Amino acid sequence: MHNADPAQPLIEPAAVPGARVAFHRPWLGAAETRAVARTLRSGALQGDGPIGQAVEQELARRLGRREAVLTTSATAALDAVLAALSPEVGEVILPAFAFPSTAALLVARGFCPVFADIEPVTLGLDPEQVTACLSLRTRAIIHVDYGGWGGAIEEVAALAQQHGVPLIEDAAHALGATHQGRPLGVWGRAACLSFHETKLITCGEGGALLTDDAAMAEAARRYREYGTDRAAYRRGTAKGYAWQGSGSSLLLAEPLAALLQIQLARLDEAIARCRRISRAYREALKPWDGGAVQLSPPSRSGTESSGHTFYMLLADAAQADALITAAAQEGIALRRHFPALNRAPFAVAQGLSARLPVTESVAARLVRLPVYPGLTCEEQERVIACVLGFLGAAHA
Repeated sequence: MHNADPAQPLIEPAAVPGARVAFHRPWLGAAETRAVARTLRSGALQGDGPIGQAVEQELARRLGRREAVLTTSATAALDAVLAALSPEVGEVILPAFAFPSTAALLVARGFCPVFADIEPVTLGLDPEQVTACLSLRTRAIIHVDYGGWGGAIEEVAALAQQHGVPLIEDAAHALGATHQGRPLGVWGRAACLSFHETKLITCGEGGALLTDDAAMAEAARRYREYGTDRAAYRRGTAKGYAWQGSGSSLLLAEPLAALLQIQLARLDEAIARCRRISRAYREALKPWDGGAVQLSPPSRSGTESSGHTFYMLLADAAQADALITAAAQEGIALRRHFPALNRAPFAVAQGLSARLPVTESVAARLVRLPVYPGLTCEEQERVIACVLGFLGAAHA
C-alpha cells in the first residue's frame, strides 16, 4: 500500500478474486475526511474562503500562471471565461470529440459551434481542419487536451494568434501533463480544469480557470459571484460591494475546497501511479498495437501525458461493443468515451452535423481501460488477461 499520508492510510481496498473491477474509483483517505470535518466545524462553508484561495494559489503556482479561479465545474470555468472575454456572438471552433457540455454552453450563450476534425493519433484538433473552419465570424478556438495529451496545440495556438482570436484550453484531462517542455494549461488565453469524480484528483464536482490576464481573472470572479465585486471587498481592495454586471453563482464551497486541497497534495503520486498503469497496459498489449488495434499514443520526446486515459481503437464499432460485453461478463467495467457531437440529435436538428470522418471513426471504435490511482496490480492483471483473451479469440 502506498501512503501519501503515513499516519492515515488511503482507502485502497485489496482486490477480491471475482469481484467487479470498477472503471473508476476515487482515491480518497482519512486526510480528506479530517479536512472536510474541520471545515464543517468551523462553520465557514461558503466559497472563496482562505482554503479556496490557498488552492487557487497552488494551482497557479503548479502551472506557472498568474491567476487561478475556482468554480463549481470545468463548464462553469468556461462560462466565466466567456463572460470575461465578452466576445461578440459568432462562431467558436472546437472538436466534436468532446464532452457535450462545452457545445451546449456555447449554444446557450448564443454562439454557433463549428466542429473541426481531430488528428487520428493524439485525438486533438487537426490544425489543417481548424484552418478550414476559420472565418471572419470566428470568435474563439477551444482545444481539448484529450487524455492529457497536447496533440498539435502549439500549431493551433499559432493559428489563434495569427487570426487574432483567443485560444481556450480545455485541460480537464491534463493537470500535471507537459507538452514540448511546457505544462498543458498554459498554451491559451485561458485554461479550464475539472475536479469531477472521474479525474485524477477530485472534490466530487469542481473546476478552475487559469490565466495570466489579471483583468480576466477579476472579471471571472465578479461573474462567478452574482455579478458583484464581493471578492474584491473580501480581499480589502474595495470598501463595499455592489452589482457590477451579469453573473451567476459558481463559487466552490469551502468544504469542497478543503477536500481538493488534500487531493492536490497527492497529485504527483496520483500521476505517477496512473502513468505506471498506462505503461503496463502498453507493454502487455504492444504485440497488437498497429495491427488489430491502435493503443493510446505513447509518451514522446518533450511530451508527457497526465496518465488520465488509456484507450484502444478496435477494428470497428461491433468489435468495440463485443469487447465491452465480454469484459462485463467477467466483472470488468470498460467504457466508451465521447460520442461524436456532430452526429448528436441536437446538432443534426440545428444543421451542425458536418462530416468529420476521423471523429466519427474514433467515437465508434474507442474503448477505455480502467486507469485510476487506486487500481491494484491484481485488478489490472485481470483487465489485461480479459483483453488479451478477447483479442486472441477475435483474431484466431
